[in-house]
Parts: sequence; structure tokens; C-alpha cells
Amino acid sequence: MSNTQKTPPPEVTLVYRNLGMTHVFTAEEFGGFHVGDTTLRGALDRAVRALGKHVTALYNLKEKAHYDLLGTPEDFEYSLHDADNPAGGSVVVKMAENTVGAHVN
Repeated sequence: MSNTQKTPPPEVTLVYRNLGMTHVFTAEEFGGFHVGDTTLRGALDRAVRALGKHVTALYNLKEKAHYDLLGTPEDFEYSLHDADNPAGGSVVVKMAENTVGAHVN
């Protein structure tokens, strides 16, 4: 995948879908990024960790990128119950401060 950006995005939206027995998160910014688990919390945790690994490799970072969830997992779970479409939703993750400046030119 070629990337026209020189630095990783400071925020990424993870899009959630419930696909039967699997909870899945994707990132529109990164085609092919697709992480799932049998539990919502497991899928969310795995997606946030996997995003850091994906960004580290994609942008050739010196140090591992680390993203943090904006809000809490409970906030996200609650928002799914309030949404018009309970099978989907999204959550934003923000790059941790220690990742800034880790990009290799």
C-alpha cells in the first residue's frame, strides 16, 4: 500500500460492525485494516493495538505507534444501544504523545 501522507494520522476512526458472532472494526483511512473478535470489548482492544502495529509498519516508525481510545469502552458500548443502527457505529482513537516525532524520513 503506498501512502501519500508523510506522517501518520493523529486520529483514526474505527468503524464497528456486528457480523453475526463476530465483532469487527475497520479503518477507512487504511484499506484492508480489519480486526475482529468474538466479544465487543476484545475486538475493540485488539483493533486499537493492531492499529498501532499497522501504522508503525506502514510509516516505518522508529518507535511503535500507540493509539488511545477517546472516551471509555463503556461509553462506546452505551452509544451502540442509543444509536439508530445498533449493529454499527464508530469510535475515534488518538495517537499517544510518545509517538509524535517517531517518523523516519
